[in-house]
Amino acid sequence: LKTDMEEYLAHAGPEAELPEGAAAPKVRYKADELRPRARDPEAPQKVRGIIAALGGAANIQQSEAAAETRLRVALGDTGMLDEPALTAAGVQAIMRLPDNVMHLIVGLNADQYAAEMKAALAG
Repeated sequence: LKTDMEEYLAHAGPEAELPEGAAAPKVRYKADELRPRARDPEAPQKVRGIIAALGGAANIQQSEAAAETRLRVALGDTGMLDEPALTAAGVQAIMRLPDNVMHLIVGLNADQYAAEMKAALAG
């Protein structure tokens, strides 16, 4: 008979918490999963274009990375949004949410773009 914990661990996968003193399971990764993500050398220029297309820095109330591929932005006035300019700046798609919040699908460097945007909005 398996204990409840053994049963849980059998189905929970390698990210499950193990009892104290238990050996961590061996996790195998494919070689291509271990390569670091390439940083986008054009991120500062793209972010300047994104900020302009969102109606300028004064129109952006909040911005942050969401998931691995999205920028979450809250705007003061969505009427100032220029969708063709967002596309030209590298935004692949826009997901509109309530309360003037949008997710901008930008690809795997969303964290880099969020950091660039934070720096640009602070300066």
